[in-house]
Amino acid sequence: MSLSDPGYLLEIEREKLKCSDVVFSIGARRRIATQHSKEQQEAKVLEQHSTFSILGHYETLVKKTYPTDPPYLPKNLFSREDAWQITKNYTSVSNGAFLREILGGQTIPGLFETITTGINSWLHSNSYKQHQADLEDIQISIDQEFLDTELIEKEHEEESRLKAVARDLKAQGIADRKRLRTEKASQALKLKEQKQADKNKQIVHFTSTSG
Repeated sequence: MSLSDPGYLLEIEREKLKCSDVVFSIGARRRIATQHSKEQQEAKVLEQHSTFSILGHYETLVKKTYPTDPPYLPKNLFSREDAWQITKNYTSVSNGAFLREILGGQTIPGLFETITTGINSWLHSNSYKQHQADLEDIQISIDQEFLDTELIEKEHEEESRLKAVARDLKAQGIADRKRLRTEKASQALKLKEQKQADKNKQIVHFTSTSG
């Protein structure tokens, strides 16, 4: 075997591609999982703070509008899902935009104003400050996890490189031993042929002198 042998070189390239695919697969899965985790955590933080705030203001509006018996169940006019959709778009809604697109219209008089008031009130509250702090903590955690993933990938790449070097050295050793065996066999054959030639000369010489 030679290091320049096409079959050997092809095998090395296959191994490198296999290793790089493994590294990419590991990194891609971790990044996707990390992003999904971030979205889940952010959603949880928002739901804990803003959604409850919006629903609280809505309940106050319902009690004010219908002090005794409301004609409809409050959750049928404005549900937790509606509040969550608004929560996810709170930056746009706080400026008065997209409310009609999300809800389709006011199911109870003063609903839009109540929602924007509730969001703006939340944006200036300690709850919102806590929300921002929670998001910063999440981002720090995500960044650290990303750095850890990068480090693992680099370690894996280095391990793959060292394995490739070890394979190269092993292949070189095998090639060297094979070359030495071939050289020794060639030398032994030459020596054998030389001995046979000398023997043949002696026979010819003996035959000619004895005749």
